[in-house]
Amino acid sequence: EKGCGKVYEIIVLGRPEEREVEELRKGKEIGNLGKLLPCQIEFLDWCQSIRRSSGSGSGSGSGSSNDSVWNGKGDGGGELYGLNEDSDDNVVEDIRGYSKFRVTLWEGKKNQIRRMFGSIGHRVIRLVRVSFGPLRLGTLPVGGWRYLTEEEISELRRCCNRK
Repeated sequence: EKGCGKVYEIIVLGRPEEREVEELRKGKEIGNLGKLLPCQIEFLDWCQSIRRSSGSGSGSGSGSSNDSVWNGKGDGGGELYGLNEDSDDNVVEDIRGYSKFRVTLWEGKKNQIRRMFGSIGHRVIRLVRVSFGPLRLGTLPVGGWRYLTEEEISELRRCCNRK
C-alpha cells in the first residue's frame, strides 16, 4: 500500500505529449529534487480560451471552491476560470491552449508538480489540492477550515498505517 496520496488538479500551458506525461508518471529525475517516485497523472480536459474574472469579486472568478477552476466540457471546449487579474498567475491567452490534469503524489517535494511539468516545457498556471488521503476539499472555501469527524480521523489513521 502506498499510503496517503495527495490529489491535485492542475492547469498547464499547452498540451503535453503522452510520452512526456508517461515519463513523469514513471518517476523522473529532476535537478536537485532527485529521482521522483512514480505518480498518477490523468488527463482531464483541453481548452483554447480563457475567461477572466472582473477583479471585482463577481462572476466565476471568486475562487470560493475548486469548481471555479475549470468549466470543462470534455470536448476541448472548456473555459479557464479563477485567474486573478492582479496575480502573477495572470497569463495572456496563449495560442497553445491549456490542459487540465489530475495528479496524485505519494511524496511531496517543494514545488514538485510545477517542476515536473516545467521539465517538459509546460508551465503550471493553476494548482489546487483537492484531497489528502480520504479527506476531500469539497466546498470548503479558500482559507477555510473545519473539524474532522471521528470517521475521517479513523480513515486518515488507517491510510497512514497508524492505529
